[in-house]
Amino acid sequence: MSSTSRTKAEKKELLELIRDQYHILSTQFSASLTHETKAKKWQEIFDECVARGHSWTTGKSVAFLKETKWPGIKRDVLKKNDKALNQTGTGQTRLTDLDRFVLDFLGTTSATVIGLAIPKSGAYGEAEEQFAEEALAQSNTSFVSESYGEQYSY
Repeated sequence: MSSTSRTKAEKKELLELIRDQYHILSTQFSASLTHETKAKKWQEIFDECVARGHSWTTGKSVAFLKETKWPGIKRDVLKKNDKALNQTGTGQTRLTDLDRFVLDFLGTTSATVIGLAIPKSGAYGEAEEQFAEEALAQSNTSFVSESYGEQYSY
């Protein structure tokens, strides 16, 4: 197996291992999901990659996987996806099967993947105004003081 195809195979195996545990790795901490639980899952993934002989594990630790390798892969895929979504014309960026695989388990409807629907500054005068009005309306809340029965608005 060539070095390039071996690297791709290792990356696919790593992504499959992350996907299988992604529901735990990506969830916020809670009483039932502790730091130790997540750390254990990252360690299991790293140990499996070592057992399979992945070349990237040589001289590395689980911290490298968790803090550098996975975030780098994720960042690159999201950047490539963003570029592909915002291109027109010829010479468009094409997503690979591995890119689509990552996007699939990240969730293609998440804000991480598709971004937020916030107009760019100065791009659309009316749209910007409407967005600001809606944001202000959402932030305005009123409440009744329990002590005095008076209504206050912010």
